[in-house]
Amino acid sequence: MISPRKCLAFLVVSFVLVGACLAAAQEMQEGRLLRFPDICKDKIAFMYGGDLWVASSAGGTARRITTHPGRELFPKFSPDGKWLAFTGQYDGNFNVYVMPSDGGQPKQLTFFQGSAQLLSDRMGILNEVVGWTPDGKSVVFLSRRDASNGWTKRPYTVSVEGGMAQPMPMDEGGLLSFSADGSKVAYNRIFRNFRQWKRYTGGLAQDITIYDIKNNAVDAERDDVGSPWAIGATEGGHKAINPDLGTLEDFRRLVKNAESFGMQVALDIAFQVSPDHPYVKESEEWFKKRPDGTIQYAENPPKKYQDIYPFEFETPKWFELWQELKSVFSYWIEQGVKIFRVDNPHTKAFPFWEWCIGELKRECPEALFLSEAFTRPKVMYRLAKIGFSQSYTYFPWRTGKQELTTYLTELTTTPVREFFRPNQWPNTPDILTE
Repeated sequence: MISPRKCLAFLVVSFVLVGACLAAAQEMQEGRLLRFPDICKDKIAFMYGGDLWVASSAGGTARRITTHPGRELFPKFSPDGKWLAFTGQYDGNFNVYVMPSDGGQPKQLTFFQGSAQLLSDRMGILNEVVGWTPDGKSVVFLSRRDASNGWTKRPYTVSVEGGMAQPMPMDEGGLLSFSADGSKVAYNRIFRNFRQWKRYTGGLAQDITIYDIKNNAVDAERDDVGSPWAIGATEGGHKAINPDLGTLEDFRRLVKNAESFGMQVALDIAFQVSPDHPYVKESEEWFKKRPDGTIQYAENPPKKYQDIYPFEFETPKWFELWQELKSVFSYWIEQGVKIFRVDNPHTKAFPFWEWCIGELKRECPEALFLSEAFTRPKVMYRLAKIGFSQSYTYFPWRTGKQELTTYLTELTTTPVREFFRPNQWPNTPDILTE
């Protein structure tokens, strides 16, 4: 028979062993959450549990150097290893801070109050520290402070001595790295730091671009042919086929072969041109000019599209322009195309679309016009009322049951259903949503 004393001792030992096993298991599990490491000489800094830690690159015990209830993320050593820049969530906002690399009092460098529209972490943390300038005098971080939407960020620098943050010459970007002499920057132009895409090769893939700071120029490292929506070249414009793709007879044969399988060829129409489009030389008055006399290229701040010239729909010769653009549709209708996906129709004059679609419907009643317009609901509905047959919707960004139910209820049970024909595509040619 076991004595009560021995039984008690056995239970104590058992509890100690179980507690040790649970602690070890918890330590092993939590150890997987080490994030955002940075290394300088013999030190490693990283984020764990919302705080910053440092450890020797040779191994050993890590030491916590921040204890604030808010999150500290993205530690980056200065070039000499004496300082550590990071993004801190103090007082509710994310801002840039710097502190001695061995720990100490953080110094706040930015004082941005945040965005009026709260975005999830997958869109990127505000004021994300990504590095230092090579001279160690400024911290480099990413900000949406002048972005037109939550998808883009721009690199900024801020002096460790304090002062106003200064935008870098690149109009947008993500992760980056300077050359040793600081004259060039290698960076991801498209910000996707928090995406989980693997082996993705679509329009939002993370290409590496080299920016020449000294000469203020961007040089793509791959065979960059420019924007696919910069229409036209010296060989022709909106009514021409790139010789590399074939001839007009080849296109007609494609249309007929598709019909034999019960399919139709749809054409993407983008009413804008490349700088070497014939329209630029033949009808320069169709484009807006800058004070220096050059044609104004397209901009969607902070984005700049130097290889795209938008049309000026309010030009004094507006009707000549409208007639020519209508003739683009008519030309391809003659080649057998009856479906047109129109690129960004909400950025063009609505009276033009109402007139153009009305005229084309009289000539070809079966023609369909698909509106590629990710914009405010009222604008999408207006495009439907003036003639567009179908439209993109916000469906790609609705992922939860409640928001899907609410959105589909709006589209199918309200007066919207009488004129708005939505297309519930899960993605677009250039946007792969989650």
